[in-house]
Amino acid sequence: MLTGKGWFIWQIPRCAGGEPAAIAARAAQAGCTHVLIKIAERTHAFGFDRLGRDLAPPVVEALRAQGIAVWGWHYVYGDNPVGEAGAAVQRVKQLGLDGYVIDAEQEYKHPGKAVSARMFMNALRQGLPQTHTSYRIPSYHQQLPWGDNLEQ
Repeated sequence: MLTGKGWFIWQIPRCAGGEPAAIAARAAQAGCTHVLIKIAERTHAFGFDRLGRDLAPPVVEALRAQGIAVWGWHYVYGDNPVGEAGAAVQRVKQLGLDGYVIDAEQEYKHPGKAVSARMFMNALRQGLPQTHTSYRIPSYHQQLPWGDNLEQ
């Protein structure tokens, strides 16, 4: 479970100039206990530069050297729930992350997404035991298919 103070990083190059040591130093100075790095969008891995280099591993390493837990986050759409879950599991394991946060937003508020949410969570739970959603107060987002479908 996530507790304490944390940051979400969307684009590594836009955070402290993309320098892993600088990112980790700022997070430590701010008193962060955890940092969440975007690791996937839909079914695609996220965090690569234009040359295909994965920018996440050095940031993960630098944060861990500062004693900061590193989690991944992933914007999901529900159009290919099994593929999205596979991308999440692969990326979390590849990076050796401490956990995973689902960023289910407006796309999951559309009618009929409960089936997609159930498929996504069933596939995800097979590979990742620690999963959370990004909404701190689920009752503010009642259109999302909570309950058995998305973790609270």
